[in-house]
Amino acid sequence: GWAIDPLWSGGNPMVGGMLPRADALTLWEKASGLKADPKALYWWEIFASLKGAAIWISAAREYAEGRNTDPINAFSGWFTLAFHNHVLAQKLGAGA
Repeated sequence: GWAIDPLWSGGNPMVGGMLPRADALTLWEKASGLKADPKALYWWEIFASLKGAAIWISAAREYAEGRNTDPINAFSGWFTLAFHNHVLAQKLGAGA
């Protein structure tokens, strides 16, 4: 789920901005020797976005409380959190 998260594609519809989704999953299946179950993958995609949101919230808090003043932490809590909130809303809305 994490590797195919749309955050890493920079707005490109291809996985990581490089491969169509079906091709990326085929490569993963060949490399891992496993078969991607669509229902399980859907769950892992939601989990990846939720985990990402937790990371971005933690990064923003570190910045806001002065424990880590790297501005990338502020940006993470702003752009990437909003992005993953949007992804979660789309995924959960589609799965309802």
